[in-house]
Amino acid sequence: MEIPFARLPNRCVRIGDYAFDRHNFHELLRYVERGGFPRWRNEIRPDYVNRMKKQISESSNEMFAGLKFD
Repeated sequence: MEIPFARLPNRCVRIGDYAFDRHNFHELLRYVERGGFPRWRNEIRPDYVNRMKKQISESSNEMFAGLKFD
């Protein structure tokens, strides 16, 4: 299933039917990185999460500016 993703002109993003400002988009990414609830088993993240973090850290896209993972 493909989920539509779009960057909006007001520095927001749309994921499917949901729109996020940059702050809440960062919170969503941190939530995914932590494993949501109940968290990743033994704090071991799947490869796709590690790839996401690496790509974000190397990105110059302003939507990721200031994003820090704990």
